[in-house]
Amino acid sequence: MQITLTNDHTDRVILRSFTLRKKKNALPGPFIDKDTGEEVEPHLLTPTQKGLVFEYLERSDGYVTIYMPYMILTSTLAKHLSKYKSFRCSGKILPTYKKRVKALKDIRSCLQEFRLSYRETRIFFDYIRSLGGELINASTPVENILELIDRFRESAKEQLNLAKVIPKSTLKVDSEESLKEVTSAIESLDESRSNLRKDYFELLKLTEQALELEKRPMDEKVKIESPLSSLKQEIGALNAVDIPEMYRKAVDAFRAATGQEADVNQLVSLSDELERLKLAFPSMSHVHADGRDLVIEIPGSITIIFSENKVNITGDVASLKAFTNTELVRSGKGSRFSSLLLDD
Repeated sequence: MQITLTNDHTDRVILRSFTLRKKKNALPGPFIDKDTGEEVEPHLLTPTQKGLVFEYLERSDGYVTIYMPYMILTSTLAKHLSKYKSFRCSGKILPTYKKRVKALKDIRSCLQEFRLSYRETRIFFDYIRSLGGELINASTPVENILELIDRFRESAKEQLNLAKVIPKSTLKVDSEESLKEVTSAIESLDESRSNLRKDYFELLKLTEQALELEKRPMDEKVKIESPLSSLKQEIGALNAVDIPEMYRKAVDAFRAATGQEADVNQLVSLSDELERLKLAFPSMSHVHADGRDLVIEIPGSITIIFSENKVNITGDVASLKAFTNTELVRSGKGSRFSSLLLDD
């Protein structure tokens, strides 16, 4: 299997293919000039054009993750890295062993990413500098992260404001033209929300790395956590916006204004309504629907079912002890426990 990497780190773009081998490090191919398609002699290229570019990330667990964007680990570099006791493969690896834990220790498994301890990283970096290679800190500056979060918050607020305006517009729908205007606005909101969600997940990966993986000063983490918490609330509120309901109300307003029979059955199923609420309120994950019944499940085999005319509780009530400041009192007769008494 061959992997071809494009080195566009300099003005001269270089292509290089690497052949992956079973239980051996990759075999590098010749350097190819992308513009001419011709092979280039190594002595005519700079170290960075040869792929000696290393991105690194200092981690909070005492290690440094190192990534090679323009080369696959070859036997020459592997021979040098084998001297470091803290070396471990990371990221995508070749399965030299069935168990990943064992494969991570095998330098033949490594492709483009590995980790070293802080101390051995300094030694390795000195070696790369001696070869003329380039080292790039991959950590995102806190200012850039805060700017991204602010941008997301601004976009979320704009969409939330639009979500408040659209329902008012549906009351004025009295023609096909006005219906088209409202439905176009709803479609635009739906598309914008979908795009924001996709980018939001990428932002979460970035902030998770900054807060949990990277070695950062505590004051930087505090600066990130506060606006990120606000953004999560705004995204939750945006996720709770019921787009289908907006469409239904717009159509019903049009039907009423034009003398047609309106669809009065605007209620969604209990299951659908709960799923919508869970997007905004994570605590609702403990609740689900069984037809028209509301079901609450409590860890410890307790299930509470709310029906139209009754409430049914199944399971060992004693297991509720773990969730309350209560004391279980053994009954002298009858059931295992007669009551739950609150502690003073």
